Amino acid sequence: NGYTRKLKVPVFEASNHKLISKDERSYWIMTFIEDDSIHLHVRVAGLLLLVFAQPLANIVELEINDVTDLDGKLFLKLGSQAVPIPSPIVGLFRDYLDHRPNLRGANAGSSWLFPGVKAGRFITVDSIKEQFRKIGFTQFLGARSSSFEELLAIAPAPLVADALGYSYKSADKHSLVTNQSWAHYVG
Repeated sequence: NGYTRKLKVPVFEASNHKLISKDERSYWIMTFIEDDSIHLHVRVAGLLLLVFAQPLANIVELEINDVTDLDGKLFLKLGSQAVPIPSPIVGLFRDYLDHRPNLRGANAGSSWLFPGVKAGRFITVDSIKEQFRKIGFTQFLGARSSSFEELLAIAPAPLVADALGYSYKSADKHSLVTNQSWAHYVG
């Protein structure tokens, strides 16, 4: 009609992030477990990313009631079912639960696992990223993908998807990268 210009809508393309090696993943897991100079909340967030392949956006939105203690074992609800927190990191998680930051004043009763500095808010993804960068952990996006693919190499995609809150489609797509199909597990 001559009154409007053509509208160009950009097409979203998922970016590929450089995966980290198993050795790099192991290094960062051990660093987050052992290095007391790193803030406790950063260590726990790093382990959630590296052990449970959780996106940072999901990590910061976890609530305290997503962690349960059953008969002395800690479980974390990420998907449709709670998964056990592995014994090498249980102590760190317990310590964090007892010493969560930002629980003063209006945030004293915060239900967020990672409470932010503003009352009633969780910590921001940018804040966690900045803390990661300060310690040299910059490949967090590739680290999450590597972790997810390593989990898919040892367990069926539907189980991993259910346990970690991923879609079946995403789990299946990543399992193809690892050359593991569901048939591999029924042998």
